[in-house]
Amino acid sequence: MQKDHINIVYSAKLIDDCTFSAFYKLVNFLEMELNIGFIDIVDDFDSLFYTFNYKEMKLILCYRVDDGIKLQLLASGKEV
Repeated sequence: MQKDHINIVYSAKLIDDCTFSAFYKLVNFLEMELNIGFIDIVDDFDSLFYTFNYKEMKLILCYRVDDGIKLQLLASGKEV
C-alpha cells in the first residue's frame, strides 16, 4: 500500500492489467456476494471510480485503462 493523494490514506493495487469487463465482474461480486452498495459512481472515458462504505471506512474501487484496479481508502470525512 502507498499514499497516493492528499485525501487518500492508502491505495492497494488489486489487479495490474485487466479490462473493463474484469472490473465489472469485481463490482458485481461486491454487490451480490458482499451486499456492498455504491454511494457514488464516476464513469470517465478511460477510468471508473466506485465509492462505497465498508465498516465505517469510505473506500473507492478505481479502474484505469493504463493502471488496472486499485482499492483506495479515503481520509476520514474527506471527499475526492
